Amino acid sequence: MGFKAMDLYDAYNKNMLPKEEGYVVSAYFVNGSPYSIYEIISYAGVKNFYASGDSITFQSDGKKIYILVEPTSYTLKAQEPYVRPQSYQIPMRFNELEIYTCRNQYKLMYSKEAQMVMTSFTVMKPTGSNFSFIIFPKDDIEQTITLLFQKAFNGQSNVPLSDAKKVAESLAQKIMKELSWPNKEKNVAKAKASPKAKPGPKP
Repeated sequence: MGFKAMDLYDAYNKNMLPKEEGYVVSAYFVNGSPYSIYEIISYAGVKNFYASGDSITFQSDGKKIYILVEPTSYTLKAQEPYVRPQSYQIPMRFNELEIYTCRNQYKLMYSKEAQMVMTSFTVMKPTGSNFSFIIFPKDDIEQTITLLFQKAFNGQSNVPLSDAKKVAESLAQKIMKELSWPNKEKNVAKAKASPKAKPGPKP
């Protein structure tokens, strides 16, 4: 399989989602503004995938990093991200985030530490300009992640190209270090030994 990344729902419909290991990148652009929320979650040894309405559920543990792009036009900058209005919210405090100030004074924030997601996680179907991609575990995955974030930060979140490139490179290194699965073989063996889960309702 030559794909490096693919729309998540296309991959699901074509039965191309990797069970052994994968990285899901989702982006949410708030009310047509540059205010953006990105999530990347890695998994290994999936027992099953199933779609239910407007979502796909992965029956697997996961590791997640949140990313927030805050434009200068946002008026509630002093509010902690976890108490902001729902569409603008990520479950993090400022002291849990790396904060990078761009040349245009946009703030680009991302998790200092990955969060564990136990048992299963769900990815909502994107609407409008939002997106969800599956990144396949290829040898050049770090470069693929770097380019995806660089293009999204610059093209859709209005982050200057030099800043987008710098933060995307740092993020990709962090993702490779903190979201990889060093015991992947054990996780895959465990998943193969488990009975196949039947599709069910969204959690």
